[in-house]
Amino acid sequence: MAYVWSNEQEQPGNPDFRRPQLPAEVQEFVHTWLACGNLALEIRHANDIAARSYHNVLKYDPANVSALHGLTAATLSRPPFELDLNKVHELIEILNSAFNHFVPLRTHPELRRDLANCYFVLGDLEKARSILLATLDISQPTASIWFTLGQIAHRMNMLPEATESFNLCLRAAAAKPELVEMARKVHLELAAIANKENKRDLTVTEFTAAVSLPPPPYDQFREYGFMWGLLALSHEKAGDLDAAVAACLKGLDTVGEDSTLLLLQAHFLLQLNSSADTLENVTNLLQRVIQIRNREFEPSFLSHYLLGRACILQDEPTKAYKSLQVSLNLAPQSSLPWLTIGSLYLRLNQLTDSLNAYSQVIKNAPKNHQMANAIAWEGLGQVYEKCENQSQDAIDSYTRASECYKLCNRPEMAEKMAAFVRNLENGKHNQQSLPQDMPHWVINESLWEQLFENFETPTFTTVQLVQASSETSTAILSNSPHGAKNGSPRSPLQADMTPVYGPQAPPAASARVNVMIPPHPRAFYFPQQPVHSVISPHYRPYLQGGPVYSSYPPLFAAPPPVIEAADMNYH
Repeated sequence: MAYVWSNEQEQPGNPDFRRPQLPAEVQEFVHTWLACGNLALEIRHANDIAARSYHNVLKYDPANVSALHGLTAATLSRPPFELDLNKVHELIEILNSAFNHFVPLRTHPELRRDLANCYFVLGDLEKARSILLATLDISQPTASIWFTLGQIAHRMNMLPEATESFNLCLRAAAAKPELVEMARKVHLELAAIANKENKRDLTVTEFTAAVSLPPPPYDQFREYGFMWGLLALSHEKAGDLDAAVAACLKGLDTVGEDSTLLLLQAHFLLQLNSSADTLENVTNLLQRVIQIRNREFEPSFLSHYLLGRACILQDEPTKAYKSLQVSLNLAPQSSLPWLTIGSLYLRLNQLTDSLNAYSQVIKNAPKNHQMANAIAWEGLGQVYEKCENQSQDAIDSYTRASECYKLCNRPEMAEKMAAFVRNLENGKHNQQSLPQDMPHWVINESLWEQLFENFETPTFTTVQLVQASSETSTAILSNSPHGAKNGSPRSPLQADMTPVYGPQAPPAASARVNVMIPPHPRAFYFPQQPVHSVISPHYRPYLQGGPVYSSYPPLFAAPPPVIEAADMNYH
């Protein structure tokens, strides 16, 4: 087994230039493992099988672009809690080794993007950005390059640059139906930017654009439902509760029975009015949410909490307490159930129980929203004021509540607490109403953050990674915020399943060989420092003879028809 390398120099236009090729038997072996890897990527929770398949390809064909892309997808397209950072570091070494041994790969934009994505996942945003900016100078950017660059700029809080990159990505992806999911994620990122800039109408517009694209595959309907939920929350932020409820209903018609959308619909209806019919509808919706979550073994404390609030408005304190108790068991550190329980006990004049509930919120003050601390201190003030000879404790509680309301930018509530303090100091009792529960806008912020958690970490799909190499380079370089050069040389692309290298001019820079990189790819996976220096165009790794790994069993010890399946096992 050996690579067939040309004896001619890699010079563009050389008629005698021959591309490196694998023997026919090895090509068949590579095709088989590539097919296994691509199939495994399409199966949920089969990333490890896909990675092993691509590793088997790279042992015999370390310049295989499809295998490098597939290995990146198998390594990075996992939930954050399943991501193995050691494997990400190993992937960086593999990609850097490919760049060092095979000069034409260095200007391949999608492989460089894969390397940038690795640094992105590891949190080295500056390194990832520098790789992509260099890519813009040496090749024509693709939609996926602009998308990743926009994601990185967004995480670095470089919002104008991120917006420009995302807009360029949309222009590049507009004519490619296979990139519809990337376009959807771009609109989601633009909506998040608009929300940070407090542009409520633009936020609604971007979320509307995201959900108006053709629906995703069925296995992505959960995330699609989250997008409808974010659209509903953006309508609520813009002050249009009717539109928020309508968005929930349309989302339910599109994705089917979704617990998140049902929960949001109940939450918005609670804000609209507290009529008997509305409260009954809210109760029914929340009970459906609880049934769905229990069936999925994902109980939601917020559904029980909202059900408790609805029961309080229906004047059913016993049912309310039971629901709040379940909510408390599911989220003992949350301030929401404790505040509502404290208010419920205060309404029932059970001062000791109310004091204990509000005290639980104060104990977790550093982890709470400042509004929760303010309401808890206000509630404690009312409890102490109803007790005998504890006016000084009430004064202290109202004073702390005033300070917390100032931190929440609620000067009217801070002044109200200060007035309570003055009245007590002058020997007067305050005319009080029951302290409020957590305001709806705080709950909305919590829901917003929970839904956006599903999109905050970089996600990589087969369309973005494995099929990226087939994406036609689109030159969208005018008015680029990154200074990309028009007319940059195109990178060599790989044909289906076979390593193919077109004539590639050597980079115009000082040429040197890094002596730390062994010339034989047997050390292909050995730990090494990333090397971005230029290797001489006369240098080629010695690839003749034997399999890449000496420890790997000889592939062709017998004629191909005699090969046993055991010879193709995973190692």
